[in-house]
Amino acid sequence: MIEKDSFKVFLANSGTAFEVPFLKKLKDLSDEVCPAVRDRRTGAEYPVLAALVDHKLKELDYKLAVSHEVEFIGYNHPDGKRTYLRSLCFVLQNAVRRIYPDKVLIINHSLPSGLYCTICEKEPLEDGRRAEGGNAQHRFRRPSVHQGEDGGSGCGGAFPGQRTA
Repeated sequence: MIEKDSFKVFLANSGTAFEVPFLKKLKDLSDEVCPAVRDRRTGAEYPVLAALVDHKLKELDYKLAVSHEVEFIGYNHPDGKRTYLRSLCFVLQNAVRRIYPDKVLIINHSLPSGLYCTICEKEPLEDGRRAEGGNAQHRFRRPSVHQGEDGGSGCGGAFPGQRTA
């Protein structure tokens, strides 16, 4: 079998083909040929967040080894929005761990324009067993939910650093 040093990649964003070296990262290709994605309806430009390689979502660290069809996507694409949101979840999770090492952030579910999250206390298990899904020997105590004075439900306590009235 003869190994090729380069191959052709069809870029769907511009409708052109490029000669690409073996194991080139999508990020490097994007920097060279498509640093931003233009929205077809509005004309606005968005930074490249991910790529569709043969119609499958790939991160920008993905290395190309054979000929592909590549479409770079930004925040204006549904997969780009999900990629961006997922990245922000990791940043938020890391920030909570650093600021409140004795608490855990639980991202419960998505809302039409955001996420519903709770911050819970860690409590050690009485018998020292490992908590499911975690590497620490803790279980999590969720804040209690009660009826607020205005009739709506509220959090059973203040979040760390939040003052109660």
